[in-house]
Amino acid sequence: EWSEQDQAGLDTWLAESLANMVAYLRVDSAWGKADRLSALRPPEAESFLTRMRPVVLRVAAGFAVVAILGGLAFSLIPRPQDRVYSTPVGGRETVSFADGTKVELNTNTVLRARMTTGQRIVWLDRGEAYFQVKHDRAHPFIVFAGNRRVTDLGTQFVVRREAKKFQAAVVQGKVWFDDSDSQTASQSALLTAGDVVTANADRVVVRKEPVRAIAAELSWRQGQLIFTETTLG
Repeated sequence: EWSEQDQAGLDTWLAESLANMVAYLRVDSAWGKADRLSALRPPEAESFLTRMRPVVLRVAAGFAVVAILGGLAFSLIPRPQDRVYSTPVGGRETVSFADGTKVELNTNTVLRARMTTGQRIVWLDRGEAYFQVKHDRAHPFIVFAGNRRVTDLGTQFVVRREAKKFQAAVVQGKVWFDDSDSQTASQSALLTAGDVVTANADRVVVRKEPVRAIAAELSWRQGQLIFTETTLG
């Protein structure tokens, strides 16, 4: 006695939500597993769910088409581009982010930033940058410089990237350093104030420096360069 009106009602209910479709498919699966009870019904009796399988397939196909089109549409939606900051030779710049983090760029530096509600990631492509990070445990601030990564743990630190050399120094707080260069063994270290990590293609070295020495190396932040026992050459 299944009518077209009943069919239309079922079609509408199945199309209302994916949960309805899942519930229906679960019942269909359970019915299928109970096929051994078919001996209890007349041979000519046709299962209601058997008759409904074409409908289920059509509706499921509709969901699949919607999912595919939705995926394509999502892939075509313009996504926020990484912001690029750069300084010329002899130039300096301070970048302030909405979360309260500040980054000071030294001369001839290129920095890319992806600051969203779920990510705080920057890439130091060249040069040197000083970071004063607003700590957020749920959204760590991460600096990539080539294959090296520095993760903030409530910190002020500086990162320098040259053609064949990486260096990071912690001024205040702590950072987590990872070296995933394929040419060397993977290394990591917890760095605290005064720690300086230097890495090249062959090795990674962590040493302790007086905070005063690190401050002298950061004198470029005041537009100065300080040299101690260094020849003019």
